[in-house]
Amino acid sequence: MEEKKFYRVRDVMAEFCVARSTIWRWCKNGIFPKPRRFGQDGKLIGWCAEDIEGFKESIKNVSA
Repeated sequence: MEEKKFYRVRDVMAEFCVARSTIWRWCKNGIFPKPRRFGQDGKLIGWCAEDIEGFKESIKNVSA
């Protein structure tokens, strides 16, 4: 079974060159995908790679 890749907040910060507060503001305003809980106990928060790729495609289409 293939394991899904998740991005933690630090990964997202590096990917988009933005501050942590910007990511959470984008989430709050509905601009960025909402994070998901994962891990055995559900305490880890992150974004599924598919959600991040979808977001990158959507902003690529807007800027074109």
